[in-house]
Amino acid sequence: MARLIDKGTREYTCALIMMFFGSLAAFGAEYCLQPVIPILAQDFNLTPTQASLSMSFGTIGGTFLSNYGWSGIVVFETVILTIGLILAIILYKKKE
Repeated sequence: MARLIDKGTREYTCALIMMFFGSLAAFGAEYCLQPVIPILAQDFNLTPTQASLSMSFGTIGGTFLSNYGWSGIVVFETVILTIGLILAIILYKKKE
């Protein structure tokens, strides 16, 4: 069993600082797409609702990570992204 960190110690201060910056990075990564949503909508001919799905999928992905762990989700993501990339290439070649 892990031991607790006593309040007021150097370890406690370091843990607090690390949690602050970790939270800052997590929220920054989650919401970095928000200012770009109008540009995504315009460039890809999407409605704002469709473009905002990029943020929704990030939130849903975090839920799966907490339930299934990193390794299973990363393998699943890699397979799905590979299939999507192959389909995009095939569709692009058909347009030419």
